[in-house]
Amino acid sequence: MDKNKLQKLKDIKYHINPCCGLCKYSNLEVDGWGTCDLHTYNHEKHTLEKRSLSIFRFGQCSSFKLSEVVEARLGDFDQFLAAE
Repeated sequence: MDKNKLQKLKDIKYHINPCCGLCKYSNLEVDGWGTCDLHTYNHEKHTLEKRSLSIFRFGQCSSFKLSEVVEARLGDFDQFLAAE
């Protein structure tokens, strides 16, 4: 990464927040909505069946784990990922 770009990012306190869109447990559609592979619930409204939890791309929970694919894509920007 260009040293001037790196310094500018640091100067503006740039950071990447952990969120469902970066999480290894998420299955998201193009519109940002999807389900979580880790968390389920009993759906009382219609069937009482266990379902995967509905999530949104920018949501966050305490079980966040960075996706290996995302980690590889972040490259030098991984240093800006906020503490999990």
